[in-house]
Amino acid sequence: MSKPYLLCAIGDIHGEFDLLKELHSLVLKRQKLLYPDHDLTLVHVGDFIDRGPKSFEVIEELIRLEQVSSFDVVNIIGNHERQFVDAYDSESPYANKKESWLKWGGVETIASYELAGKKLPYKPHVEWIETLPAIWTHEPSKTIFVHAGIDPETYPDNDLDILLWTRSNEFMDADGWDNPALDGWSVVHGHTPTKSNSYEISGTKSKRINIDTGAVYSGALTAVFIRENAEPEFISVKSNSPPWKSPV
Repeated sequence: MSKPYLLCAIGDIHGEFDLLKELHSLVLKRQKLLYPDHDLTLVHVGDFIDRGPKSFEVIEELIRLEQVSSFDVVNIIGNHERQFVDAYDSESPYANKKESWLKWGGVETIASYELAGKKLPYKPHVEWIETLPAIWTHEPSKTIFVHAGIDPETYPDNDLDILLWTRSNEFMDADGWDNPALDGWSVVHGHTPTKSNSYEISGTKSKRINIDTGAVYSGALTAVFIRENAEPEFISVKSNSPPWKSPV
């Protein structure tokens, strides 16, 4: 007989490695104390890098977790990972966007790699990012995990730009979704920092859950737990760092 599932998704990290380690510790303690008979799947919903001080360390930790964890780990690509790779790919149609990437957090990422003695593009990390899914669905819980969101009118036929970048009003207003493919499903996402620095739920039965609580803006890094026949549960670790501001 299979164990009950325990899904835990963590919002936008943005180079805040110390917060990530603290939150991981709390997640594993909670699972051990409250749900030791559950199978844990740990999900990170993108934007691992940029703006914060330790992007290199964050990527190293996520790769390590995939390799050594006794539980499943799912890492989803965000728009900042995509920009990071494209900035150093001369054949990418977005290669000319490097200056934009630098302005929106790339400067700090370059510094973190330089401090680690790594020259960009750092092949092991680029190759790993290229393998990441843009969306992951969990059928038993009817939960969709994605970085930015979906187009509720056309889902599941959504292109990469939507999954990585959308902030559409139609997506944010979950009670307005009218698509049989989304009946009974919830979407967990990041990308759009909440104004309250706390998680945001939209729609009946938690149809949309935003866990980007502004870790790099002196907010918090947040995790949501999803179990069968239970309301979502949340834990956060508060940032003590000054809010990130564009250096350009």
